[in-house]
Amino acid sequence: MNRTNLSLVALAGRALSLVLCLGASDIYAQAPVVRAVVNAANSDTTAIARGSFMSIYGQNFGAQAGPPSALPLPTTLGTTQVTVKSNSGPTTYKAFLHFVSPGQINAVLPSAVPAGAATITVTVGTTTSAAAPFQVVENNFGMFTLNSQPAGMAIAQNFESATSLPLNLYTSPARQGQTMILWGTGLGPYTAGSDDGPPQAENIVSNAKVLVAGNEITPLYAGRAPGIPGVDQINFTLPDSIPDGCSLELQIQIGDSIQRGSATIAKSSNAPVCRHEFDLSTDLLSSLQSGGTVKAAVARIQRSHGILGIANGQAFGATHEEIAVQFRKFAANGSPLSNQTFPFSVSQAVGTCSVVKVDQSSLDYTDFIDININGSPLDVGSTLTLSGPGTNMTSISVDGLTTLYDGVDIPGFSTSQSVLVDGDWALTGSGGRDVGAFSAPFTLKNQFKATTLPSAITRGQPMLVGWSGGGSSDSDTVRIIAFGTATSRTTPVIVCTAPANPGSFTVAGNITSQLANDLGGAGVLILYNVSQPIPFSVPLAAGGNLDSAVIKTSVLEAFTSIRIQ
Repeated sequence: MNRTNLSLVALAGRALSLVLCLGASDIYAQAPVVRAVVNAANSDTTAIARGSFMSIYGQNFGAQAGPPSALPLPTTLGTTQVTVKSNSGPTTYKAFLHFVSPGQINAVLPSAVPAGAATITVTVGTTTSAAAPFQVVENNFGMFTLNSQPAGMAIAQNFESATSLPLNLYTSPARQGQTMILWGTGLGPYTAGSDDGPPQAENIVSNAKVLVAGNEITPLYAGRAPGIPGVDQINFTLPDSIPDGCSLELQIQIGDSIQRGSATIAKSSNAPVCRHEFDLSTDLLSSLQSGGTVKAAVARIQRSHGILGIANGQAFGATHEEIAVQFRKFAANGSPLSNQTFPFSVSQAVGTCSVVKVDQSSLDYTDFIDININGSPLDVGSTLTLSGPGTNMTSISVDGLTTLYDGVDIPGFSTSQSVLVDGDWALTGSGGRDVGAFSAPFTLKNQFKATTLPSAITRGQPMLVGWSGGGSSDSDTVRIIAFGTATSRTTPVIVCTAPANPGSFTVAGNITSQLANDLGGAGVLILYNVSQPIPFSVPLAAGGNLDSAVIKTSVLEAFTSIRIQ
């Protein structure tokens, strides 16, 4: 195998740290010292899987050498060797070396090393280090990431054709239903040959699962990357239930164990770039995926209306209104993960419906303003104010939720007034060490509201729902969700995405017929609308402006006492 094939191990030349040049020096006079043995992909120190790529850190490892231009991988590179000994017996094993520098060695741990406690030594010339303990296990999969960022963008490829395998990036996201190739190491031992030569394509594990934004996927392949010792690939196809986003959380599960560490992938059903939580431009997305940072702000304002019933043609129930505000500086590994739970996370074309069976425990529709965004908080001062018609609220929380209103909503008998009424609003701040004073005006007008709800859902019959407001552009949509409480663990959930205009949608009878027959009779019907983001400008204390700042408003109406028959 030639150098070109070996370079696949370090896709894009950045992630695996297998070609890291730390500088060469002649240090043979000093004994090598082993400081740490880690998974070469995610730097996990807890254990090394049999047959996986590992990185050894320390000092006095010898002059820089490698990577080799052809296979098989040697057990001596320059004058350096790595020896592994299991605590369970006298046998020693030579690791297969890929790269040596004075402070780092990248090598493949032989699959023949048994699981359990072991020690490792580094020999340079005639000088050997003290034995360093480490743990060998069957599986400990780590994903390679761009720029070697923990929890960063996975090194994964979008399968277009046998000759077109672009890296999954913000600017080249995966599509719905596309097959992807994920790169990592640590699936387990290779038994069809030696670890120093080009492995053949064969599954290493049969019980692996891929988790994307919490959705479980059975991979098409989980084994060695053909021709590349110690490196694994997992091939999987994205189902329709995967949401769009720039930073969808990616995890690997083997058996009952979710492997340590996570990464992210990007997906976009209809656009050439992914839609970022902060509505970043293509230039900013390119900067992020190339290792740059972004300073951004987002304010999410949500009204949740739990409808308990219909009286005189009007809905009554309880209303909850809240706001979450964040100002952050983040890199690609600190951007927001997908934070919408099922059933809001289903991706589908506008005007279509689908029915998905899910575990009832995974259904979450009560509150999904999520503020778990990584990165460094920006100091915006101690005072944020939300003001609007008849309202001037101070002490709006930064990096936390602030409740604006909690109360009942019974036509003719309301005990208090909802805060988020139509009119002109503004979110303002006094400024702090990082961010200057700002004012973000926005307007609430013709807000989304359910107007036509069925008194019952009859399986096999069309279901008409209607609403007012919700936007008028082609990109404004309403999510319609219906499900019931089944006696079995899983339940079918109807998910439809409708255009906000003209204000109504009919769910076809062949869709409602798929609701479970073992329902207890009570169901939930949800209408959910997210407005188009409203941009605003925020000055930085040191000059210039935030890269992005947006206000997002959403309304959820959940009819929680509907009868299913």
